[in-house]
Amino acid sequence: MIDPVSWVETARNEGATLWTGVPCSYLTPLIDCVIAHPQLAYVPAANEGDAVAIAAGAWLGGGLGVTLMQNSGLGNAVNPLTSLLQPFAIPMLLLVTWRGQPGGPADEPQHQLMGQITPGLLDLMEIPWEILPEEAEEARLCLQNQLRMLRQQGRCRALIIPKGRFQAHPPTPPLEKKPVGAILPDPKVAAQLTRGQMLEGLLRQWGPNDLVVATTGYTGRELYALQDRVQHLYLVGSMGCACSVGLGLALSRPDRKIWVLDGDGALLMRMGAMTTLGWVRPPNLVHLVLDNACHESTGAQATVSPSLDLCQVAAGCGYPRVLQWTRPEPLDGSQLTFIHCPIVPGIAQSLPRPQQTPAQVAARFRQALGL
Repeated sequence: MIDPVSWVETARNEGATLWTGVPCSYLTPLIDCVIAHPQLAYVPAANEGDAVAIAAGAWLGGGLGVTLMQNSGLGNAVNPLTSLLQPFAIPMLLLVTWRGQPGGPADEPQHQLMGQITPGLLDLMEIPWEILPEEAEEARLCLQNQLRMLRQQGRCRALIIPKGRFQAHPPTPPLEKKPVGAILPDPKVAAQLTRGQMLEGLLRQWGPNDLVVATTGYTGRELYALQDRVQHLYLVGSMGCACSVGLGLALSRPDRKIWVLDGDGALLMRMGAMTTLGWVRPPNLVHLVLDNACHESTGAQATVSPSLDLCQVAAGCGYPRVLQWTRPEPLDGSQLTFIHCPIVPGIAQSLPRPQQTPAQVAARFRQALGL
């Protein structure tokens, strides 16, 4: 069996310092080891797709992420694995357990089908994979080789982990963090500005060192049309992952202020990510939601945001500061901040798309950080 302490230390020596995911009992010793390590960060994600996006943000900021999941969670991660990691050429190591392994130990019936298709599903997503060896030294070399290859190739790779690979590790105490009791703004106010007008005001407010992650759809395209900057990351696909990418980026670059421009439709798709943000509470991240109550880029179909109080949701998730803007305002201090921005629907005519490929956008973004 593999000693999780030495195995994790091998990963750390290869630059993997941010670990995130959703637990599986096969990985319990490994997760306990990472949590107990003084030089590693473990971010408990709400679902596996959010974990992929968090690790992606860590790489964009200069780190390297390891994402842990049960193979049943591959279904939750398909979207960011294919529409975030692939187009942006983001390297990452996936540790995927093999529940329901054909010919393996007896397991619960819900794992039977996924156990049969786990290797094939990784193949379909064009993610190179290897089964983690049983012998400790072979497993160490396997991990080392995978981490070196993914760095060289700029792509995601996976290790499939059968049951019983790791020795036990002393359990860590339960994670604890107290609510902060954010002061809530007044009830919803009426929108005054369009998305473009709000973005124009934000552009005047951002400093040269501020980093911006813009959600997919019209938000990124309109920001690009107004002013293209190397510190702007325009997401394509991976809907709902912007705030998780921003979290990973904020953890990798605590020296920079991170602005996440989200939309109401995107936020609602992966609202569970707010629970992780409210738990970690990176003080350098601003999560701003442009809420026009519709999916504008697909024909303005209504979202359910009018029936929600997103400010109360953010406060309940643990954001220490919750604001509501009808226009950009000065923002002082350093604490995780949620800003709800009601906006008037409408877009500029002939809205362009970024001329750079996603991989080029990611490369220049990292170059602007000296990476």
